[in-house]
Amino acid sequence: MAFSLDHATNITVRNSSVRWGDNRPEYYAHALESHAITDLSILNPIGKSVFPKKLVAIK
Repeated sequence: MAFSLDHATNITVRNSSVRWGDNRPEYYAHALESHAITDLSILNPIGKSVFPKKLVAIK
């Protein structure tokens, strides 16, 4: 994943983007993954998951 957030509060992701290269290992996943986050705000799309047909961009 490009962005990984864990145990945080009041997070804003703004004007950020994710662009994956041609070499995409299977363990790459979401553009943004978060766990135990309170008050997450994402302003403007950040991109797609590494495998858009299998995974959502934001988890």
